[in-house]
Amino acid sequence: MTRPAPRTTPPAVPNGLASRPRNNFSPKNRLLLLSLPAVPNGLPVRPHNNFSQNRLLCLPCPRVEWLDGEARPTDDPAGGAKRLDLVSPQQFFLKTVLRCNFDFVALRNRVTPFGEIVAVAGRGLLMGNRGVLHDARRTLVRDSQVRRWIACRLEFRGRHRAIMTPGRWTELFFLDEATALAAGHRPCAECRHADYRRFQTAWQLAAATSGAGGPDASADAMDAVLQPERRVRPWVKRTYLAEFASLPDGAYVALDGQAWLVWRDSILAWSPTGYTRRAARPSAGRVTVLTPPSIVAVLRAGYQADVHPSAASAAP
Repeated sequence: MTRPAPRTTPPAVPNGLASRPRNNFSPKNRLLLLSLPAVPNGLPVRPHNNFSQNRLLCLPCPRVEWLDGEARPTDDPAGGAKRLDLVSPQQFFLKTVLRCNFDFVALRNRVTPFGEIVAVAGRGLLMGNRGVLHDARRTLVRDSQVRRWIACRLEFRGRHRAIMTPGRWTELFFLDEATALAAGHRPCAECRHADYRRFQTAWQLAAATSGAGGPDASADAMDAVLQPERRVRPWVKRTYLAEFASLPDGAYVALDGQAWLVWRDSILAWSPTGYTRRAARPSAGRVTVLTPPSIVAVLRAGYQADVHPSAASAAP
């Protein structure tokens, strides 16, 4: 039987793959694996993809020929010496691409309780925004562009974003809300409106009882107070000393270069993937505090920060 001539390869896709954000490799927008030995720059993975919210996917691709809209991988660089059954793009991905060795490269968009922005593989529960921090090569060129530092939900009303799109605000990620608060981010007034209102109420209560923050709980007023509390200068976090006994649940402290979450009768050691160790909470002594003082006052006034599930299972 005469083998049909291969169709012309579809127009080049910059990184070797095309997909829809919420329905990867769907029939409407088929998987395009070009005849490349590798994907040169990696695929920017969208937050709703199954791989990760903050990684680049670098994928070694086999040769592919297109026959009547379907892909057939070949082992012979000359093309076609070894015949394989034709498969749909979806089957090709499941049967062939997933057998490749994936090389995941983490983007520098995870924020630690020290305020550092690092490249790690761990996932987070919240996304943050403090303006456009990256350039066209997805390299960070600043640590802040605006004073409105907010912490957002990962999903909201079906909106989709390609991570670190040039010219768009930089998506930052936090292990949990307590980490976001330590870095100086407050709840977003849109996607976390209920949390934002709770934060405002606690802000006003803190102002009334201790004078912290100030009576104005508008977004602009809170951000104006928080901005100088976040850092000494770009890339340098502002910290301060406080009595351990005065700190509320949800505050972060630094001990021997490690960030610890104050939580109930314990302190929990932070890591990018969750809380790894538990120690007894000291009852006295002064300690370096990472969470800005106005946010500590909000926590003391009754605002409860969400923490990562690993807080319940951290071993002593």
